[in-house]
Amino acid sequence: MQTRHKILLILLAVVTGSVALWATDLLWPKKITVAVDAPLMSKLIFDPSDMDAARFYFEENPDSRLQLREIFYDFDPAGSAPRFQAAIADGIQFFVTTQPSSTLTASTHLFNKPDSLVINTSATSPTMTSRDDYMVRIIADALQEQQAIADFINTLPGQRLLVLQDSANAAYTDPAFKYLMQHFRQQNRWEITHERFEFETFRPGTLAQTMAEPFDVLYVLGGDFQASMGNMVQLFYQRHPHATIVLTPWARSNAIYETAGPAIDNVVLISHHPAKSVDQAIANYLNRFKQRFGYQPMAMALMVRQSLEILEQAVSAGHTTPEAVKRYLLSQESLQTSLGEIRLNKYGDRVPEFYPISDLSAELRSE
Repeated sequence: MQTRHKILLILLAVVTGSVALWATDLLWPKKITVAVDAPLMSKLIFDPSDMDAARFYFEENPDSRLQLREIFYDFDPAGSAPRFQAAIADGIQFFVTTQPSSTLTASTHLFNKPDSLVINTSATSPTMTSRDDYMVRIIADALQEQQAIADFINTLPGQRLLVLQDSANAAYTDPAFKYLMQHFRQQNRWEITHERFEFETFRPGTLAQTMAEPFDVLYVLGGDFQASMGNMVQLFYQRHPHATIVLTPWARSNAIYETAGPAIDNVVLISHHPAKSVDQAIANYLNRFKQRFGYQPMAMALMVRQSLEILEQAVSAGHTTPEAVKRYLLSQESLQTSLGEIRLNKYGDRVPEFYPISDLSAELRSE
């Protein structure tokens, strides 16, 4: 009888403990850490939009199931994998990365198994497309992006096209340029002049002779929101005041618009998101952001915000492992965020949508 009594007491303790744990998890659910990375560079070259967007999300969502871990990277591909590995070893399972193709391609092997999941907001290299891995890409790859840009350029008048390509992020721009040329050869319309160099070290004198030639369109094939693209645009405008200038989605930044000066009226940016002048949700977010931090962020802030929102949705639905979160995100017909809809294919790659924005002066203005 005494033995039976002890067994009953043990069972009661186990049940009571289980109920207590269940109640604790229900009332005070465990926080899920998400690491958001950002480039460790001078603000003169690269603004802090990425990390400010992450901090702002948690300020506006104090009851979030997520908690933020900040990590930083430079643009040396050799340092990308070790930083991820150190964070994974520290127990982090979820990442939102803003790394460009040149660095993130060095880390893709870390996300081939369900130990961790990364939401990719910026690396468009086609080497990461259609892979059954644990990377969710919420932006289109370079081939889809260049298809949209080539289609737009083909609507413009003229015959002579100048393409300036950033060689520093070759993992993005090389396949992008290759696909662009394949598309244009099919049309056999444009006479193309191609200049490939590092945008970061751009000096106006190096392109003076090329810029003096007659062109109808300029296409700046670069990313990383580098302010130097604004200098290139302005230099081209001085010699071709009536020509159209086309920018990639990775130039949606006030720093570029301001540097472009009067050339901004000739610029068309192909964007992942609509213009704030036509999308009130984006306008509201950008204005709230500016009120909080004193500047309007580049487009990465929109992607970081959307990434945290879809991860929050998965966790709130009870999915707290990389494998479960991936399964949830890919099972949804579409993911609704405060900044627009995201649709993913079976590999977790974004089904692309692009928006040409021509009134960039309105993007500069606060509402």
